[in-house]
Order: sequence, then C-alpha cells, then structure tokens
Amino acid sequence: MKKKLYLICLLCIVVCSGRAQKYDEGAVSFLKNVYTDILTSNSVDLNQYMTEACCDKINRLNKEHHCFVIYDNYDRTPTDLVTLKVIPRGKDWYSVYFISDLNTERERQHDIRYQVKKEKTSYMVTDIDEDNGIDTTLTADNVVLAPEQLPEFPGGNQELANYMSKRIYFPAFAKANNQSGRVIVTFIVRKDGKICNEKVFRGVCPCLDNAALFAIRHMPNFKPGIDKGKPVNVKYTIPISFK
Repeated sequence: MKKKLYLICLLCIVVCSGRAQKYDEGAVSFLKNVYTDILTSNSVDLNQYMTEACCDKINRLNKEHHCFVIYDNYDRTPTDLVTLKVIPRGKDWYSVYFISDLNTERERQHDIRYQVKKEKTSYMVTDIDEDNGIDTTLTADNVVLAPEQLPEFPGGNQELANYMSKRIYFPAFAKANNQSGRVIVTFIVRKDGKICNEKVFRGVCPCLDNAALFAIRHMPNFKPGIDKGKPVNVKYTIPISFK
C-alpha cells in the first residue's frame, strides 16, 4: 500500500513539474533581445526577427494607430528598457511589458502580445495580437444601459475588488508628486462577456488615468448582462481609487 501511494505521489510530481514549464525560455530570451534592439537602436530591420506577414501586419497597425507596436526614435525613453519584461501568456504567446516615460506625467504601461515559434535553429515572431479593445459595431442602439441583470465579474464583486487591489499599478510620478484621487472608467461588456471600448469618464491626471485603463483592459471576461432573457451588450462604470 505504501509503495503504491509512493508511486502515485511520484507520478503527481512528474506531471505537475511538466505542467509548470509551459513556455520556452529560448523564446523569452529571443523577445528580450528583439526589444532591446528596438529600444536602443536607431534603425532596426524587423525582417530578421519577424515573418514577412507579421511585419506587414505591424506596419498596418501602426498606420491605423491601433497600437503602437514599434516605437520610433522620438517615442523611446531610457526607462523603457529598464522596465522591460517578457511574460508567457499560453502556448507560443508572450507579452512584452514595459513602462514608458517613467517618472513623468505621461507614464504609461504597455503590454504587446506576440506569437513566437522556433523555425529550424532560430526563433521568429509569427503573429501579433491586434485586438485594441475597440468594437466599432457597438452603438446606442445595441448597448443596454439598465439591463434586467447586470454583467458580473467572475466570482462576484468581492473578486472584482481583489482583482483591482492586485492589478492596480500606482505610477511613480503620481507618488512622487502626491497625486491621488478617483478615476471613473466606462466600458462595454459585450454579450460574449468580453471587455471593450474602455475610456476615462472622469480622470485625475494622465498617468493615473493610464493606470486605470490598463487594469480595465486586462480584466477577464465577465458573465454577460441579461435583458429579456438574452445576453446583451451593457455599458458598465467602475470607479478606481488611487490613494
């Protein structure tokens, strides 16, 4: 019996350790090197890091101002590289996270998601998540303000409060300059539960407003609102306090 129990425990350890390593450390190092090059060089040939299709997609996104994937020389700040992190986000997907304009009024967090795959002996960026959180199909005609059942954060209001307490980043500039207050953010919880179209309804200062928006953008899907027995798009408002 003891021997059987020992084998079961050993199997659990092997399985858990296998699951813990869900990402490729080589891909993480590769993305760090890519962004170190991007943030420190005057001219970067993206084709050496990314597939042609991905480069075309990035150029289109930058032109459309969907997300500023690659900074030009004027947008780079010395603190970008200091705060650079690469965070695994699932199979082959990684976030490049950094803070630009640290200790200034414009302080802002960035989280850009790339797909990275190993091709023969080298890594390549093969795709980028272009979801910028804007759904242009939503209008006053298909968004409900007061549904019969409001959208719900996974686990309810207490879990929402826990999420905010963990996710909210208090900008260094705001701390140093004793800036505080409450930022009111509005967004749409779509009928599929996804968050989109977030914006500051009442702000405090640029860096606190940006920090509030960052927290909202990274929320998990809600349980959608219900009206007349069906899921509906609902406008939702959240106050976020910085003190």
